[in-house]
Amino acid sequence: MSKNHAGTAIPRHFVYVTVDGLFVARLAEHRLQDLLSGQFRELDDTGFGHPIADYELNQLKLAGIVEDFNRQFVWLLSLAEPHLVNPDLHTIEAIADRQRVYYLNTTLPKSQADKVRALLVGIGLGDDLTVDVRGEQVMVFGRRGRPFKQLREAEEWQKKIRARVPNMFSQTVIAFTEVDVSLSPINRDTKPLDGRNIGLDLIIASQSDTTLTAHKQAVLLLNQAEEREAISELCSEMKMVVWPADTGRGAMEFLEDGHADLLVMDLKPTDMHAWAILGKVKEIDGLRNLPIIVIADHGTPDQQSMALVVAQVDVYLVRPLSKARLRQNIWMVMNNRQ
Repeated sequence: MSKNHAGTAIPRHFVYVTVDGLFVARLAEHRLQDLLSGQFRELDDTGFGHPIADYELNQLKLAGIVEDFNRQFVWLLSLAEPHLVNPDLHTIEAIADRQRVYYLNTTLPKSQADKVRALLVGIGLGDDLTVDVRGEQVMVFGRRGRPFKQLREAEEWQKKIRARVPNMFSQTVIAFTEVDVSLSPINRDTKPLDGRNIGLDLIIASQSDTTLTAHKQAVLLLNQAEEREAISELCSEMKMVVWPADTGRGAMEFLEDGHADLLVMDLKPTDMHAWAILGKVKEIDGLRNLPIIVIADHGTPDQQSMALVVAQVDVYLVRPLSKARLRQNIWMVMNNRQ
C-alpha cells in the first residue's frame, strides 16, 4: 500500500555520507547540500563518500530531516531550496553524462604506483585493472582506466587483489565518485562542504587503518538497540573487542572488573546520570586516562562545555551521527593516545 508523503522525494543514490562523515543530498545535477548545516557546494569529480545506511537514515528521521525512506527513495523534510530538485531524477542512470561509479583506493602513496602496476601484471590482472594516481595516492580502476559501474563489481575486485597480495592490498578500500563514465579519472583536490581543507591522508587512514584499534576493548553504553548494534558492528570492523551495555551499571561493572581502552556512551543512560558515570570513571586509578566519546541527542553550549571541560571527555558528538564520522573520531582518539 502506497503512502502519501509531505517531504521531497530524492533517489536514495543521491543521499549519501561524505568521507569525513557529512550527510549530503544531490539536489541538482552539479549541486550538493549538507543536510545538517544547509550549506551548499558544487559537485566535482572527486566526490568521495559512502552509501548511506538504514541506521543513519533512521537517525535523520528522529532529527526531523528525513520523513521516510525505502530502497529506492528518501523523502526529505527540510530542504533549504526544494525547488532545486530535478523531478526527472528518478534514478541515478537518468543523467546521461554523470553517474555514481566506484574504484579502489589502495591508500598507498603515489611513489608505489609502478610497484602496484607490476604486481597486478605479475598476478595476471594487468589487462583487467588499471593503476592511476589521484592526489597523493594510488587508485585501481577497471579495464582501460574506467571505474566500476556497480558496487558489487568493486567489492569482488577488492576481495580478489586482497587475497592475491594481502601484504600490499590489505588496506585497500572502495571509494565512489560521480563522473562521466566514458572518461579516465581526473586528478583534483577534494574540498569539503564548509570550505575547510581536508587532510585526505588522515581521513582515508581513519576509514581503513586498523593497526591502532585492533584488539582494543571498547565499552559501548548506548540506550537504543539499533544504535548499539550499528556501533558494535563498526567497532568490530575496526577489529576491536566490543562490550555492549544498555545500562550504566552494566557498563561500570565491566569498567571496574575488566580492561577497557575506550568508552563510547550515551549522554542520557536509562538508569544513571551521565555525569555520575563520568565522575566514577575518573575516580578509578586505571581509568583516569580512558578515552571517552560522548554521543548526545542535541548539544547546548553549557552541556558541551560540561562534558569537554569539567568531565574531560575526549569527543562530544551530536546525533544525527554518521558511522564514518564516528569511525574517524575513534581512530583519531586512539591515534592521539599513541
